[in-house]
Amino acid sequence: MRLRCSRFIKMSVRGIFNCCVAKRQDCGGPSNMRTGIVYDERFELHTNHSFHPECPQRTQSIVKKLRDEGILERCIRVPARKSTVKELESTHSKTQIQKLEETSAAADPCGSIDGDTYVCRDSEFAARLCVGGLIDLASKVWLGDLSNGMACVRPPGHHADGSTSMGFCLYNSVAVCANVLKSKFGLERILIVDWDVHHGNGTQDIFYQDPSVMYFSIHKKATFFYPGSGNLSEIGHGKGRGKNVNVPVTIPGAGDYEFLTSFRRVFVPIAREFDPEIILVSCGFDAARGDPLGSFNVSPSGYAKMTKMLLDLNSKVVLALEGGYNLTSISNSAVAVFKTLLGETVDESDIPDEVHPKKKKQFAEVLEKVIRTQQKYW
Repeated sequence: MRLRCSRFIKMSVRGIFNCCVAKRQDCGGPSNMRTGIVYDERFELHTNHSFHPECPQRTQSIVKKLRDEGILERCIRVPARKSTVKELESTHSKTQIQKLEETSAAADPCGSIDGDTYVCRDSEFAARLCVGGLIDLASKVWLGDLSNGMACVRPPGHHADGSTSMGFCLYNSVAVCANVLKSKFGLERILIVDWDVHHGNGTQDIFYQDPSVMYFSIHKKATFFYPGSGNLSEIGHGKGRGKNVNVPVTIPGAGDYEFLTSFRRVFVPIAREFDPEIILVSCGFDAARGDPLGSFNVSPSGYAKMTKMLLDLNSKVVLALEGGYNLTSISNSAVAVFKTLLGETVDESDIPDEVHPKKKKQFAEVLEKVIRTQQKYW
């Protein structure tokens, strides 16, 4: 399937979604989906004694909302476990692991890796629980014991590269998971989708020359906005050329239209041709409406629809929480994602039918540049 350029995008967001997912039957009643969930109170051991947006209340609020909505009891809990050093070394250097262990052990009560990234005495342990839990969840999905699932974990991971922890992130859980799946089960085509509002510079760097892992990212691009990477010209290197796809969004207040249109016009066509064996999602909710760091406007239904588009590509979808700092926004977004994983039809009423023509034209120009950059590979 060749990517095609067109000057204007003429479909409404609802039309875009319906076109992409028509082949999958909606089911508003009980589902035979076996959806896994990873959560553990020990993730809360990673905490800063002064204010920090990456706080224990993030996962607490999600789990409480899932319980209140009756969703938690419908999921199959996968225990978190401490990942092994061998698993971590599939992605991270021995020096990085040792430094994180030592910095965490020496924290009294808190220390830091950089100006953004704190550690306390239990931080390294909590991060290893995240990695181990995600690996086990993804393994169960790959083996067919579960249909799909989400790991409600923290600290996040997608900024951590193979040698440095940064940007609130200690170990890159999704990247380690992908590498372990490759070595343990012989997977040859893994798709990582990153819809966190910040570009996943760590994940991109780790797989930049790896043809077996395709990395998709849609993220905010603005002056002085962290981490500054994620240009559309960053397409991979060597055998990995064409396996790195960035959609940098420069439009203020972007939301469902930009994210869903990117899926329809870029991500889904490329992913169909790549034909992934499993899909891992760096599921940041900081592009959600109301987030103080992202200032974007993706709705809970927007996240649900992106999830459903991925399920249409391959039902083996595993998500891992990354960013998201408005407790109400991340909780509502997580509920919408889990309902989709469980096979429910999600209310579309908060998806806008129309977008301002000027905004539409601006984003069409962005996507055309992405398509021109990628079309020689797909």
